[in-house]
Formats: sequence, C-alpha cells, structure tokens
Amino acid sequence: MSSLRNKILLLAVVVVTMYACTPKTVKTTTTNNYSEDLSIYRPDLIPDDSVASSNESEEMEQIEYVAPTGHLKTELDSVVALTTYYNDQKDYVEGYTIQVYTGTSRDDANKAQVKVYSVLGQASPWVDYRQPVYKVKVGKYYTKIEANKLYRQLKKKFPNALLIPQRFRLK
Repeated sequence: MSSLRNKILLLAVVVVTMYACTPKTVKTTTTNNYSEDLSIYRPDLIPDDSVASSNESEEMEQIEYVAPTGHLKTELDSVVALTTYYNDQKDYVEGYTIQVYTGTSRDDANKAQVKVYSVLGQASPWVDYRQPVYKVKVGKYYTKIEANKLYRQLKKKFPNALLIPQRFRLK
C-alpha cells in the first residue's frame, strides 16, 4: 500500500513539474494601424536670399572693433577683497597631526616622545596635557596625504598611532 502511495505521489510531482515547465503564451495586440503626422513640427529649410553666398563672404567689409562693456572686474575685486579680509581674521588653520601616545602617565608620555626622536630624528613631537590625559603628537600637516607619509613610518613602532584632524594657530 505504501508503495502505491509513493508511486501516486511521484506521478503527481512529475505532472505538476511538467505543467510548470510548459511555455506560456502571451496574447499581444498589434498596433499596425497607428499613424501620426509629425511634419508640422519639422523646421522648414528653405534657402533665404538674404544670406550671403560663398562669393560674397570673401568680399565682406571689415567690422570695426567695439570694446566690451560691463566688466566684472570691480565686482570680482570686491569678492577677492572680502575673502582676503575673512582669511586674515582667522587665527587657525585646519590640518592633521599624528597622535602616537595617549594615557595618564607622564613618564610613559616622555618615553614615547624620546622614542619618536629615536625613530625620526627630524621630527619635533610635543606632549599635550589636558587633565588627566597626556597625549604625544607629531607634525603639523595641511593635508592628509602629507601626514600619511610620516604616519606609515610611525605606525610600525607605535601600533596605536592615530592620524587625527586638528586646528593649528597661525599667530
């Protein structure tokens, strides 16, 4: 009995699968009767007699030079002057620095500063203290690309080094 039930179930699955795989036909409507006249929107290309022919264009008279009016020079000068004024008022510039140490120990901060001197002789690291955290930072860079060169060198000796944005005083 169980064998007959399995055969009937298998036959049902095969029939359903074959029905699902048969191609479906979709009825489409044809639009062969459609027509539209768009000639009213086309430009007319009728030759105009007022246009000079190629022979006449060679004999055209010279046109007198007319100096342009309505220069923007004064307006642009005022915009440049305002920009210069606002830039002169700034006391800082946006840039990047590399932070090689952060912690609460002053001795560890000084050790990190000495280690930076040993790794990079030309660098001038400084210790920034904001209670209760000591931070050792190196370099003042205007762009991230400039800072990234030194950051890669320091990352080998200081795995916790960070490239951070910082404002630098100009005056």
